Amino acid sequence: MLIRRLALCGVLLLSACSKSDPPTDWSTVSPPPPNPKVMVHQGPRPASLELPFIRVLGKQEANLRWPKAGLHLEMIGATDTYPADIEGRNATPPPKNPDEEWVVAYVGSAPEGTITTGFADALVKINGQPHQVPKFQSQAFIVVAAPKGATTRLEITDTERTQWIDLRTAETSTPIPGLYPRRRDAASFRCDIASPDKSINGSTVVFSANATLEPWAEARGWAKTGRVWMNLKLSLWYSRNGIAIAVDTPSALAITGSEGPVPVNLPLSLGGPNQDDPHTGAAELTVDMPADVAVAQVVFQLKGTITVKGAVVPQWTATCETKPDALAFNE
Repeated sequence: MLIRRLALCGVLLLSACSKSDPPTDWSTVSPPPPNPKVMVHQGPRPASLELPFIRVLGKQEANLRWPKAGLHLEMIGATDTYPADIEGRNATPPPKNPDEEWVVAYVGSAPEGTITTGFADALVKINGQPHQVPKFQSQAFIVVAAPKGATTRLEITDTERTQWIDLRTAETSTPIPGLYPRRRDAASFRCDIASPDKSINGSTVVFSANATLEPWAEARGWAKTGRVWMNLKLSLWYSRNGIAIAVDTPSALAITGSEGPVPVNLPLSLGGPNQDDPHTGAAELTVDMPADVAVAQVVFQLKGTITVKGAVVPQWTATCETKPDALAFNE
């Protein structure tokens, strides 16, 4: 009896082993639904937006600034319920883990002194762990699935400087020194011109210098520690057309900063022999200065060559304001 039972079990076992399941066709198997940590919904806020958990931020808070680009958060908040209003009331909530909540921020217009741009390499760091953010610009919701209470920061690198902003508290990293508010001032001089041959009698030249102190310059990059770039935009205006003026800048213009005279050796001219030639001229100069510079003195006395209808005026005099005009860079 025992032998018969063992034999029967062996037959049944062999029969079961011989019936193999067909191989799985993996092409027909759907992948698991995506569970992204960070989502972006680009577009203006819906007019009927209802987000009771949201905190609205003022224009002077929640800002990041770089030399050109800037970012401002208009709203931040966190909720257990997916904020379907940001993409339509019939939106399907994406999946999240039971211990997570939705951290929501709205990116508004770029802050004062910066321009709107797209951010393609931003990260959201959840308790220090980085997660890629889809490309976004102003007028965008950023939605993050993060553990409740976890530190959730948006981190962006631009012009070799990384800054962050907390999507829960609006706290930011230390602003880049010297970027905002910008320290700037202007100086100007008027010169009345006369000539024995009467060709330019009663005409006027106005020279102006607009200066801005910045830690970064397009052609120079970042200033060294303890230094700053003084960007000087020089302009010349003449009261008549059809006359050309070429200023001898090294002898006509003197700028003195806290470390002494600033070399100025660049062409500054305007006009030409024709009536439609411009009667304005401009030049730009970038100077390395100490970061704590408070004042730079400017003196201008018109010197150079004046040409009327292609002929050089042999003699002329310019009576200019002689009092130095100070460029004052107050905080």
